[in-house]
Amino acid sequence: MAHTQFQPFGNAGLLGVLTTSETITSADLTAAAALVSGPTVAASSVAVGTIIKIEGRGTFRTNSTAQTLECAAFVGGTNIATTGAKTLQDISTLELFQYEATFRYMTVGATGTVLTSLWVRSILETSGTANWAGQVLDTTATVDTTAANVHQVGFAYGAAHASNTLTVYIQNSFQYGLA
Repeated sequence: MAHTQFQPFGNAGLLGVLTTSETITSADLTAAAALVSGPTVAASSVAVGTIIKIEGRGTFRTNSTAQTLECAAFVGGTNIATTGAKTLQDISTLELFQYEATFRYMTVGATGTVLTSLWVRSILETSGTANWAGQVLDTTATVDTTAANVHQVGFAYGAAHASNTLTVYIQNSFQYGLA
């Protein structure tokens, strides 16, 4: 996954843009195939108050049986916030969704603390009601900020099936307040 990295406004700016789509069919949330690559922040480069934000949009579809879908936020490969598995209606045509993960560093160091908020939402085109929605607000986790850490969002179905697809087409990553 290629990301364009630049900081046009001093210590704030766009970290990267997803330049190709990623398709996920996995039922394992921790598998590399379930993760959408996000920005890697260099070792010791975050300060108290640093915010990393990842937002994206895409489509998903399930097979003809009831399925669940889960979304989670990861730092350094560790799952730090999850929406939990949400039951989906049968979706045999593509459905649009969007998501956002915000990581705010409250303390730094080998036992730094990150406060994470995560939400995801889709809309059924036929009824206009939410099919897949979940949020996690203000979850804290310990993160070693003296090491480089990749920030990612992951998706997984309750059961693998060849007809299950989730494709992220647009993803932007922003950072505010790096050391």
